[in-house]
Amino acid sequence: MAKQDEHRFNLRFDEDDENHRRVSAYLNQCGRKKARYIVKAVLAYWELQDGRIPVVEQPERKQLSETESAIHKIGEQNKADRLIQVEDVKDSGLDWEEADLMQCLRIWSRKGERYTRTKRNAGRMTLAIIIAVLIMLLFQCFFEVAYVNGKSMEPTFQNGDALLLKKWGVPKKDDIIIAYIEELDLMVVKRILAIEGDVVSIDESGVYVNGKKAAESVDMKRTSMEFIVTANQYFLIGDNMMDSLDSRIWGCIGRSAVQGIVIKKLF
Repeated sequence: MAKQDEHRFNLRFDEDDENHRRVSAYLNQCGRKKARYIVKAVLAYWELQDGRIPVVEQPERKQLSETESAIHKIGEQNKADRLIQVEDVKDSGLDWEEADLMQCLRIWSRKGERYTRTKRNAGRMTLAIIIAVLIMLLFQCFFEVAYVNGKSMEPTFQNGDALLLKKWGVPKKDDIIIAYIEELDLMVVKRILAIEGDVVSIDESGVYVNGKKAAESVDMKRTSMEFIVTANQYFLIGDNMMDSLDSRIWGCIGRSAVQGIVIKKLF
């Protein structure tokens, strides 16, 4: 029965034969060039049978020195990364075509490394931007910056001071807060003088909370005032009581009016 393709062969090597194993191992390293090496081997065998020394013809091109490796410089940029060192062809047993292939593989490998580094750096930059945006969003959710307008909190704060606020937590007595006064449609910076259950009394002799003097006397237009602070309410007052619109005018405020608690003065 005639072969359908006279140029195709299926070879099976003897696993028990040392020479067969050596040739099989070598051919497995040749990739898709097995037929080429078999042809070279057969031709070399014929020439030996005829008493000739086998010669493999190679295309004319510049030969590499036997005592040094060829270093090919690819461009001037990134010089350190783009020096491709090729093993000496004669010492490695590779022909010129194989040496070119190895050189190309090394070039592609270096380019792949540079691409990987660039991609990794881009990934780190993207991650840094995402983290920065998340930090900004978290800051806006939990913190705020406000500015003092007026002299009512002197000498603690001056007009134009920038204050860092926290938007979470329950205000306590003596905390300085930012509050929205709906009746005046106004944001104010004041100190909490009294909280739920406290009684505030103000007369010409001073300001009293639960009978204890909390501040010096002020110029009163009325002889005396008294406020009882109920649940979830705060009595606010300015540190500069002589020049402050506070709970003495509009009364106690509810917790919902509190916009933030002052943490510190920024500048």
